[in-house]
Amino acid sequence: MKNVLYQTLHCSLFILLSLYYQAELHAQVSVGVSAPLTGICAEYGTSVKRGIILAQKEQKSSSVRFVFEDNAYDARKSISAYRSLKDIKKVSAIYSWGEIPLVAVSNLAEKDRMPLLVMSNDDRLARDRKYILNMQLPPEKYAAALKSQLDKKGIKKVAFLVAEDPFTEAMARGMREQPGMQEGIVSEVSVSPDLSDFRSEILKLKNKSFDALGVYLLPGQVGVFAKQARAAGIGAFLFGADSFESSTEYALSSGALSGSLYTNIGVPNEFVSKIKEYFPSEEKPGFVWDSYLFAKASMQVFEKGQVKDPLTITKSYRSAIGGMGIQVLKSTHGMEYTDLPLALRTFDANGKVADY
Repeated sequence: MKNVLYQTLHCSLFILLSLYYQAELHAQVSVGVSAPLTGICAEYGTSVKRGIILAQKEQKSSSVRFVFEDNAYDARKSISAYRSLKDIKKVSAIYSWGEIPLVAVSNLAEKDRMPLLVMSNDDRLARDRKYILNMQLPPEKYAAALKSQLDKKGIKKVAFLVAEDPFTEAMARGMREQPGMQEGIVSEVSVSPDLSDFRSEILKLKNKSFDALGVYLLPGQVGVFAKQARAAGIGAFLFGADSFESSTEYALSSGALSGSLYTNIGVPNEFVSKIKEYFPSEEKPGFVWDSYLFAKASMQVFEKGQVKDPLTITKSYRSAIGGMGIQVLKSTHGMEYTDLPLALRTFDANGKVADY
């Protein structure tokens, strides 16, 4: 009799615990993260994960569960990541990192009414959308800051070397569209996104006379080109985008990136200190901060675990981000974006990143 009673109590307890676990699991809201965890942009994917980890450390109890998929900064893998997050993981919103992923999934997200928070400098596919919010500045913002510095240096003639990729093309387009820039452009050379031997392109550039060279290349290309260009006698001032910001790129350049100028997201000093405390090797604080803001906003949007309709979710993200002191604005092209601070940076003579 005692054994039967014990078994009955044991089964009842098991059932209650199972029901409690299922209720807890049901109460959680899954939010997707599509990031480059492998491939040429894997450093950025690591930074994205770290930002979300920091947000979770601050708010240990949350109804949000972050689910990761690797987009590898590749179109096909981005579509697979999106479908996995939407159809299998049943997420309520997605943070999508990268320009190629945005090109691949933007129309799908709008059709599916999937709230999509993107990190993309190519803003064209984020314009005039109901369910897309870009957590990145439009390219013309970065370009204006660079153009101002070039003007201060008295630079009149400029050349561009641009990889055939939506990120690099968007940043170069932003520069070309700056007032007074067009008449100063003496050469534009396009290259494959996987090119590593730039001798032919360098010969084309050497036939032109210019004071500054916009190097809009992908990770793994920037440092290699800078080294080859300097070795070939191109001494022009180098400027570009956040693909400069890596000790790997600096090492590949053999010091040729010292004194160059590039733009990135500005990060509050107190948050930089927090990053250094937890992740001393982190080199891309802007992308840690961006995903941190996304994670904090997600925890507010789904504070009580409720799943709202997609349009309400998108609007709630705008409000949550605004509540953290980051304005959500609309660009002249009709793209909604977070008005993050902007930073101008360089490498000093020792290869350390410094404010310009």
